[in-house]
Amino acid sequence: MGDHASSISKNKQDTPERRLADYLKCLPHGEGVKIADRNVLPYESTSEFTNTLAAFENTKLTE
Repeated sequence: MGDHASSISKNKQDTPERRLADYLKCLPHGEGVKIADRNVLPYESTSEFTNTLAAFENTKLTE
């Protein structure tokens, strides 16, 4: 999730941290991280997005 992700929510307390926590509550084996930028991360922060995915894959391969 982008660390500056916007939301359509009218709830002013709705932050990227809170949304990520809400998603992870619904995904018992889910994992999530915040990446710099907003909403469409593969396009807005391509290198950070791919580096984060690569690190995730490398972690899963070594577990």
